[in-house]
Order: sequence, then structure tokens, then C-alpha cells
Amino acid sequence: MIAQSVLAEPPNDAPTEQRDPVTSLVTVETVIEPRRPWQFIDLAELWRYRDLFVLLAWRDVSVRYKQTFLGIAWAVLRPALLMVIFTIFVGPAIGAGGADARYPLYVYCGMLLWTMFSTALSASAESVVGAERLITKVYFPRLLIPFAAAAPAVVDFAFGGILLIGLLFAYGVVPSTAILLSPLPILAAALLAMSIGCLLAALNVVYRDVRYAVPFVIQAGLFATPAIYLPSNPTEPATVETAANSREEAAQIDSADKVKAEPNDAPSLNVEKQGASALRTWVTLLNPMNAIIEFFRATLTGVPLPWQDFGVSCGFVAIIVPLSAAIFRRFESSFADLI
Repeated sequence: MIAQSVLAEPPNDAPTEQRDPVTSLVTVETVIEPRRPWQFIDLAELWRYRDLFVLLAWRDVSVRYKQTFLGIAWAVLRPALLMVIFTIFVGPAIGAGGADARYPLYVYCGMLLWTMFSTALSASAESVVGAERLITKVYFPRLLIPFAAAAPAVVDFAFGGILLIGLLFAYGVVPSTAILLSPLPILAAALLAMSIGCLLAALNVVYRDVRYAVPFVIQAGLFATPAIYLPSNPTEPATVETAANSREEAAQIDSADKVKAEPNDAPSLNVEKQGASALRTWVTLLNPMNAIIEFFRATLTGVPLPWQDFGVSCGFVAIIVPLSAAIFRRFESSFADLI
């Protein structure tokens, strides 16, 4: 916590002999007081350092594509290339390529938001260790570092949205008024990435294994989200309702298989399939990015909005943001000694 006291200059109309050249100067005294062991986000303190946040964010944005031939075009090429790869190779494998001619549009909507989330999460997790010189020399709210590190991902998302608009026109999709709600999932994804990034950034100072685990978790998390699946694809239990329907369909198929199967046929195989389906269902439902991506895609393509699941994800974000900030601020006093 910072307390500032200012010694003001005496009035100009004071007699010259009463004016002390030392006390007439304006003096600003900054006192850094110890914080409570656990403290949530101090918005007033962050607001006082807003200029530093802008400076750090602009630094990260400006150096991101420095000395590159394509420059900011990479912000569009990354999700676009992933869209092409998934459309050619993954779509036919899961039976989605022929199910809907707009599969590339669905994939790009999901990959654009997932790319922003994963990039912001990775940058925030590595930000504190990368700011060693700044942390050890001057005081400022350390939360600014992971927050500012996520800024380039948001800028990339904005440029990637240009191609998304083109795809909407190319596939003849006319967005409804639901498109006005699209900033909600974008904000939820950004807050989720920054909050988890703050938590991982604090852990990365103590355990450098985090930097190796984060890319693997992000790659695995891609397949636990509906980024590359169609909303109606049976491989994707996207919502609570579709998960319940998939369980009912699996039970019906299982009962039909039991009637047709011979005594030595594989009921154990059906059990394994049901177990894998149930595991996939719960992994997908427990992933907060699942409903966030689905809601974002729904605001653009006109499918029904999954309000219930999106509300659950927003509730999770509302819990993880102050919790991760409190953990980060709890351990930030030891950053300078451990980095």
C-alpha cells in the first residue's frame, strides 16, 4: 500500500523574508506500507499506475512482430491456417466436413477466440520471470505485468476479426441482434486467461516447470473445447442438454446392441465406450472455455444462445479472478528474491 504526503508551497503573496527556499519547494513523499497477507485487487492503486500499464502493453504489442516480414498479418494467418488444417484433416475424420458446408466458419470462430485465450495465458504465465530487471529495481503493482502481457493477444484478436467478417459474408450468414452480445464472451475469455495467467506466473517464479507444462495443457485443452467441432456434432457434448441427450442415445444404442449381440460379443466394449463418452462429457463440461466459445459462435451464426452454460462459466470467471489476484499478491513480495 502506498501513502503520499505533499508539502505545499506557501502563498505567493507572503513576504519575501518569510519564504524559506527549502520549504517553498513542493515535496512528494512516497511511503510503501506492508499489505495484509491476503488482499484482493486494489483497483485504486492500479488506476494510479494506468500510464505504466499502457506503456508496458504498448511495449509488448510493438515488439511482438518486430523484424518480421509479414508483421501483423500473422494475427490473421495463425487462426486461418489452423482453420484450413482442421477443415482438411480433422473435419472428415470426425464426420463434420460433410455435415455442414459452413464448417470452416465454425472452426474459425472457435479458433479465433481460443487463440486469443491461449496466447494471453502463455504470455501472462511467462511475464513475471521475463520482467526480472523491472521487478528488482522499482516498485509498482506487479499485477500490471501479467495484465499487460495479455494485451497483444487482444490486438491479434481484433485483426483476426477482419477475416471473420469476410467469412460471414462469404457463407451468407447475416448476424442477428445477438451479435451485440459478442463482447461478453470475448471479455470472459480475456479475464479467464489473465486470471489463470496470474496464478501460473506466481507459480512459475518458484517452480520453473510451469513453463514446460503450460504449452502441453493448452494443446490438450484445445481438444476439450468445441473450437474444432460443430455444435451438432456427436463428438462434442457442448452443453448440459446435449450431454444428457448423448447419454440417452448411448443408452438406447447399448440396449439395441445387447439385443443384436451374440453371447460372446463384447458388452465390455460397450462399457468402455460409455465410460469414454462419460469422461469426455465431464471434461468438456468442466472446461469454462466450452460455453464461452459456444456463446461467441452463437452470437455470430444465429444458433440458440447457451445462456445456462455461459452463466456457469461467467460464475467461474467471477470466482477465479479475485482468487488468482489474491494468491498473486500474497506471493509477490518474494518475487525479487526468487527471480
